[in-house]
Amino acid sequence: MPTALLKTATCGALLLAGCAHDRPRNETLRLRIENVQSQMGDIDPSEPPPQGSLFCALLGTAVSLATDGIGGAVTSVCDSMSSNGRRSDRRAEAPDITIGLKIGNHVVYRSPTNYNTISASSGHSFAIPLRALKPEGLFVIVEDEDEGGKSYEQLGSFRITKRELVGLRGRGLLRLAKEGPNTADLEVVVEKFVGATASRRLLASEGHARVDVEVPGGAVVEVRASGRYYVDSRGAMDPVGHVNGDGENYAVPPLATALHGAAFVAIGDGKDAKYFLVPSCVLIVGAPAGFVVVGINDNGNRTDNSGFVDFSVTVRSPAAEEWGGDAVAAPCQERTIRP
Repeated sequence: MPTALLKTATCGALLLAGCAHDRPRNETLRLRIENVQSQMGDIDPSEPPPQGSLFCALLGTAVSLATDGIGGAVTSVCDSMSSNGRRSDRRAEAPDITIGLKIGNHVVYRSPTNYNTISASSGHSFAIPLRALKPEGLFVIVEDEDEGGKSYEQLGSFRITKRELVGLRGRGLLRLAKEGPNTADLEVVVEKFVGATASRRLLASEGHARVDVEVPGGAVVEVRASGRYYVDSRGAMDPVGHVNGDGENYAVPPLATALHGAAFVAIGDGKDAKYFLVPSCVLIVGAPAGFVVVGINDNGNRTDNSGFVDFSVTVRSPAAEEWGGDAVAAPCQERTIRP
């Protein structure tokens, strides 16, 4: 059962057993969003869910990843988009729910959006390096996305100080105490960040595939690609792509204008996913929360493709100076990062 968090004299806005003052203050924690519930209201009158995104098509259906928290799972928000938005538990007037981490007046990271629903339990998470926080900590906020992400309406706000965040680690499912007027309830799990590495050999005839690893929002991801393969009966190429001639690329940046057949990685969920080229090795700082899909930039008939690309994906915790900004990709350094 969830633990209700109430004000106490010693631990601020949260009810903690002893507050665990002796726990390390310089590690990275993972804040996992387990459940959010919003009051029903005429928030988005007759606003339909967006059409399915390219990422949803690449990810496939019925996708989930087991978590090592309380036995839950990370599930895709893609079922709240396109025709699946007509399910009985989706209503056009319901909010489009997203969860954000807010410091001061700035939302540093947002979760993927669940559309036309008053409740969500996707299990997406955020990486929070304690060194990046001031003593006052941060706010976890529940928002209603409007106009395709051009604006947001705050539905709920929950303050967690740095001291409280440390004390919450490993305490299971917790219901956050509300800060001011709220029309939402939020349950989270706080656990130690544990990095991960996963590999996938992708056949050129497959085109794309999911890698079995979760990315918390704000984490650092290193992706390596190597191999020789053939696309559209062209000569042999490597992950840089084919320098001669055009082909049918995926119509999203930067893939639309990239070399045909270039290796890429997509990170995130639904329309919030971001795409990065992987000519050899790329380091992505401030990654969006979600899943990982690797692929070859070929949106045409792949039956005549052959060969393969070996992908390796490593997810690690961010340093304080790497946290709090938009996703940025750069070539890797010579050494490999460790989870």
